[in-house]
Amino acid sequence: MDPCANLNIYSNATRYPNELETDETATKTALEKAKIIYDFCLSKIPEESKPEVGRKRRQALSRKG
Repeated sequence: MDPCANLNIYSNATRYPNELETDETATKTALEKAKIIYDFCLSKIPEESKPEVGRKRRQALSRKG
């Protein structure tokens, strides 16, 4: 399924915070989907244009192996 579709409910939650009920599993799933989207977007940016935060994150992930 499209990772964006899974995160759509969270866009409404920022407008209506009392309507969102979530648990640890849903939170972990949302974070995993957000990472997929983030990594996809980051892969489209030329290396020299990537934000420093992204470089540090990639370096940390590459050390974990």
